[in-house]
This record gives sequence, structure tokens and C-alpha cells, in this order.
Amino acid sequence: MRKNITLEEAESLIIINRTNLEVELEQQPDIYMRVADVSVEKISIRDFLKEEKDRVWAEQFLKAKLNYSEGKPPSDKVAETIADASSEFKEVTKKFLEAKKEAEIWWSKRESFQSRTDCLKELSRIKSSGLYSQTEVRGKMAEDKYEMIKKEMRKEE
Repeated sequence: MRKNITLEEAESLIIINRTNLEVELEQQPDIYMRVADVSVEKISIRDFLKEEKDRVWAEQFLKAKLNYSEGKPPSDKVAETIADASSEFKEVTKKFLEAKKEAEIWWSKRESFQSRTDCLKELSRIKSSGLYSQTEVRGKMAEDKYEMIKKEMRKEE
């Protein structure tokens, strides 16, 4: 069984360590699955609370329509207003909105880790083709040449 991942941990793991691509490639599937598992869990909670919110609203609506004391029952519009204003409906709506926000955050993290997978593939391709190491060598050569010119200029002063 995989260990759950926290939001903070997921955010810290999104950055790719280019100097250690082999480890990054080995860890990516596990990290992605951990993030995806939490994402699915948060979406399920959101969906459950959406249904709960609808159920509570329907109960409050029916309660307003059936529990009248004088004359005829309230109109549908009045019953809707009573249902919308009930404390039970407001409470479950607040929980639903919090769960919705959390589900969207985790969905975004899941998408980020999918993009990370694509980046790792591309970095691996570049490294295996030799372009990555050639760029590093050229960069080092340019730094060495720069240092040499700096030394020569100091000598001339």
C-alpha cells in the first residue's frame, strides 16, 4: 500500500533534479500514483457532499411545503427561499465548497505531475542523445575562456 502524500510534499516533489535524472525517473510513477490517489479521493468526497447538499435542500423544501400552520401551503418560491436559508443547507454547502476547492487543487497537482512525466521523458531523450552533455561542456569551455581573458586583463593593468 502506498503512503499518502501531503500537498506540501507534492509541491516540493514537482521540481525535477536534472543532475539525478535516473532517480527522478524511478520515483515518478510512484509519486504520480500517490498524487492521483489523493485526487480521486478528494473528488469522491466532493461528489458525495454535492449529493448530500442536494438531499438536504430537498428535505428543507419538503419540510417548508408540508409543515404549514395556517391556510394554504407556501408557494414553491417561498419554500425554495426557506430551503436556501436553512442553517442545515448553509452548513452542508460550506462543506461542499471547501471539498470542491480541495478537489480542484489536487486535480491541478495531478495534471502538473502528468506534465512532469512529459518533461522527464524529454530531458531523458536530450541526455541520451548527448546534447545535454555537449551543452554542459560548451558552457564549461566558455567559462574557462572567460576566466582566462579576465586573468590576462588583470596582468595588463
